[in-house]
Amino acid sequence: MVDSKKSNRTSKTGVPLLTHNDDLTEIFTGEKSKRTPEKSFTEMMESSLSEQTIRTALREKNDTLLPEKALTINEKIKDYPDPEDQIDLHGCSADEAAVRTESFIQAARRKGARTVRIIAGKGLHSEEKAVLPHVVEDKIVDLKKNKLVLTFKWEKKSKLKSGAVIVYLSSVL
Repeated sequence: MVDSKKSNRTSKTGVPLLTHNDDLTEIFTGEKSKRTPEKSFTEMMESSLSEQTIRTALREKNDTLLPEKALTINEKIKDYPDPEDQIDLHGCSADEAAVRTESFIQAARRKGARTVRIIAGKGLHSEEKAVLPHVVEDKIVDLKKNKLVLTFKWEKKSKLKSGAVIVYLSSVL
C-alpha cells in the first residue's frame, strides 16, 4: 500500500506517519477517495474560526448554558384580563363557602376563564369577626398548592379592608 504520495516515515514503533497528502479514506478503507476536497484543511479551519462563526458559537453556548429567565408572578398576571366571572358568597356558611369556592374555580377553569372574582364580604353584618374571607383564602391557598390557582390578591390589597378577592387561574392542563 505504499504510494509515491505517501510518506515512508514511521514512528519509533513502526507506525506509518501521516502527511497532509495522505488520503485517509484510502488508508482506512483501502479504497481510493472519490471526492476531492474543495478547500484544504487549513482553509477550512480558517473559515470555521472566522470571527462571525466564533460569535455565533459563543451565543449558542450561552443560550444553552444560561436558562431562560423565569417570569415572576406579577409579570405573568400582567397579561391576564379583568375578572371574567364572579361569585357572591354572602349568606353562606363557612363550609358552604369553601365548597362553592372550589366548585366555582374548577368550573371557571373548565370554561377557559383566567381571572375571577370571589366576593366574600367584609363581615359587617356578622355578629363576630368576618369568617368567610379567611375560609375563602384558605381554600384558594389549598387550590394553589394543587396548581389550580396561579395566585390571588385582595381587591383593596388587604383582606380586612376588601370584600372580594381576585383569583388568577393557572392554565388548563
